[in-house]
Amino acid sequence: MKNTKNATDTAAAQDALKSIHAASSAGIKAAMPPRWFGLAISVVTGGIVAAASAGETELIAVMLAAMAGVIAMRRKDSVAEPKTLPNTLLGFAGLSGLLLFALAVIAGGRFLSEAQGLAWAPLASGGVFGLAVYVLNLSERREYRARIQGNSGQ
Repeated sequence: MKNTKNATDTAAAQDALKSIHAASSAGIKAAMPPRWFGLAISVVTGGIVAAASAGETELIAVMLAAMAGVIAMRRKDSVAEPKTLPNTLLGFAGLSGLLLFALAVIAGGRFLSEAQGLAWAPLASGGVFGLAVYVLNLSERREYRARIQGNSGQ
């Protein structure tokens, strides 16, 4: 004698599980920032570092206003919102490391600009930091994609 009720319940449970994974993947996909956002944030943060390296406080204010505009555009178009601050020790360590890297790049750009007389040093420091932020953004996008594929493949 077969137990058809359990077979039906198992199939229904598998369908429900697939539905949950699909919903989770859709949520992660909706929270993934678009490519233009990562590029814009990279350019603006590079500009902030370049302005700080050059000692141009007025330009820092303009770049901060540009960053606020980029974030506002992203929020307006966004369906879902990812976490803005890390909630793990590793996340805070990464954010602190990025801040220390920014300070080191600014100090290096200022030193090369003022002590060595290299006028291009602030732009180079901004470019290096902007590139680092863009690489971090690409890494985040890969992580999102892996989570989406992991959820849909189960």
